[in-house]
Amino acid sequence: MVARRHRRNAPPRRRNRVDAVADERTIVQIVLSLGRGGLETMAADLAISLRRRGFRSAVIALDDGGVLEAPLRDAGVEFVVMNGRRFKDPRRHMALASQLRRLRAGVVHTHMYAPLAHSLAACQLAGVKTIVHTEHSFEYLEPRASIRHTLRWMSRATNAFTLVGERMRAYYEDVVGVSKHRLHVIVNGVDADKYQPTRDKTMLRAELGVPTDAFVVGSAGRLAPEKNFAMLLAAAAHCRSKGVPLHVALFGEGSERDTLVAKAAELGITAHVSFLGWRTDLSRVLGALDVFALTSISEGLPLVLLEAMALGLPVVSTPVGDIAHVVQESRTGFLIPVGDAAALAERLSGPLTTQAYREEMGLVARQTVIDDYSHDAMVGRYVNTYGLS
Repeated sequence: MVARRHRRNAPPRRRNRVDAVADERTIVQIVLSLGRGGLETMAADLAISLRRRGFRSAVIALDDGGVLEAPLRDAGVEFVVMNGRRFKDPRRHMALASQLRRLRAGVVHTHMYAPLAHSLAACQLAGVKTIVHTEHSFEYLEPRASIRHTLRWMSRATNAFTLVGERMRAYYEDVVGVSKHRLHVIVNGVDADKYQPTRDKTMLRAELGVPTDAFVVGSAGRLAPEKNFAMLLAAAAHCRSKGVPLHVALFGEGSERDTLVAKAAELGITAHVSFLGWRTDLSRVLGALDVFALTSISEGLPLVLLEAMALGLPVVSTPVGDIAHVVQESRTGFLIPVGDAAALAERLSGPLTTQAYREEMGLVARQTVIDDYSHDAMVGRYVNTYGLS
């Protein structure tokens, strides 16, 4: 199948008998955008792997396209960009239903609350037989009782309601009210063959413009408040004041970029921070780091953390989401309290400054991913959940 990019403003195809007949082996992922992000990357990678397993696989982005269009196109996965949602406009639901009929969707897999809310009516109109939904975090629901209530009601229309981490189960079962028989945990996974430890950090750092002789600590993701990258900058300033030659490398873009640049200047570490933008080759460039740091206020099980571990990097992270199940204290990394820049600085100025110590931790980190968080196993669990194993 040749990958095609459909735009919402194109005239819809007339429904015919072929369009109306669903194919149980056609699986459609529904997300908000095809921009760079952990959720979006997971859905795109899943779609690509499903196609490689012989399924007809497609992705629908309800709002925007983005950088994930290229890998989908290269893999022959069809994708559709709908260019926006209007829940109260029946034409939007009809347009989505038309796309699902055209694709002959037998399974629709939605990711997070908004895609589920904006897809249920279209799934019914298109005669979709199986709906699987995945939640990637729960913190966004805590202050929003009305959304929790709606999600509980919508969960009854799904065949399976999946979570990316075990620690999320109690919240969705007890607080949101998703029934136990419908609830499943399928942890995220990465392809360890794709994420190979870097052999030549010096050459990679020179390419990125990062000091080749520094102790490089970094992270990747949206430069957004919930990622709390300001905490990493504060810890870096503290480490440098103690004589640790720490350099921060951040991969990503977002609304907080200017704020973070100003924060680095305020801390007097502008020359020791590299803002490297979005990269489509994280499997390569993350290898420039000595340590991966994750300072998020909320997460489920972030792919980028698993990717860093697969690259043989030790991790220092806040214990949000399922991360405490993944990072083994003093074996693959360290856990620090949310918002505690002093605790982060203490870890980054300790034994992690020693290369041999980092390498020993990194070996265990990579083996942990290979043993417990493989992408292939994750895909297999979803196929089983779709009822297609």
